[in-house]
Amino acid sequence: MDAPALPTGAPSRLASWRRTACTTAFGNDNRLTYTYGSAAAHVAVDPGTGDIELLDCLVVEDVGRIVNPLTLHGQAIGGMVQGLGGAFMEHLVYDANGQLLTGSLADYLIPTATDFPKIRAIALENHRSPSNPLGVKGAGEGAIIPIGGLMANAVGNALASFGAMPNQLPLSPARVWHMGLTKQSAGSPQ
Repeated sequence: MDAPALPTGAPSRLASWRRTACTTAFGNDNRLTYTYGSAAAHVAVDPGTGDIELLDCLVVEDVGRIVNPLTLHGQAIGGMVQGLGGAFMEHLVYDANGQLLTGSLADYLIPTATDFPKIRAIALENHRSPSNPLGVKGAGEGAIIPIGGLMANAVGNALASFGAMPNQLPLSPARVWHMGLTKQSAGSPQ
């Protein structure tokens, strides 16, 4: 199938480009690629109130090739905040009949820029993807995927002396306080 003709008066460089054969094909050629990364967090937990303070959080991911550093950084930070929202704030609550009780943003908490000021993201270009001409891999997913487990483990580590270990998200103050209280009363003599 022939390409449509260029409009009259088109610059000559377009005409020469149009004659250039483009043979690059995109598709799965069995050269799989994976983005990978790591995350670490430092939290402080007040077992008396269940309050959790995120002291520091860092996500590092190898994205192959960085095309736009600012966009990539925004994706990584946004992914972290979305993951932190799910770990600490966002909770769909239903009553015994299955009626949604968190039907508005007045009841369903979502993170804002001021909720998590101490987060950092680092993008690396260590291993480019072999399956596309740009060498790019996924970006931002490495920031959201580990956050729930990371925060549960960080809080569990902070509450280790109480014998409490989170097994459900979100880690709301009431849930964290109750975990410590339940473990304390279970270990106290009657």
